[in-house]
Amino acid sequence: MEMQHTPGPWAADQFGLVTAGKNRLHIAQAMTTGMGKAADANAALIAAAPELLKALEAIVRSEPHALDWYRLCAARAAVSKAKGIVTRWDEYQAYLRSAGDADGNDTTRGGAPLLSFEQWLAS
Repeated sequence: MEMQHTPGPWAADQFGLVTAGKNRLHIAQAMTTGMGKAADANAALIAAAPELLKALEAIVRSEPHALDWYRLCAARAAVSKAKGIVTRWDEYQAYLRSAGDADGNDTTRGGAPLLSFEQWLAS
């Protein structure tokens, strides 16, 4: 089935507003009145929905013995995002979105190829 929701990444701000993309398209607003910390957790869970779906779809498509490190990292990062925890994987994905051009080159490093996750961790 073709994806029918607004493509990610989605992000939640400190007011519970969940937006998508660079234009910050309004996706949802988590109830904040009288909710305390639950409002932040609800917004984080909503914002993580596209990554959770993508990670789980990749796992479902995998053979049980063929779950590779990349898919496992993506799944763990999506779960962390849903819990409101920023991970190194999230930071790496932000690097890819901000530094990458249409050809897969790093605009912050003079057009050199984008770093792999392992290279980025070591840098």
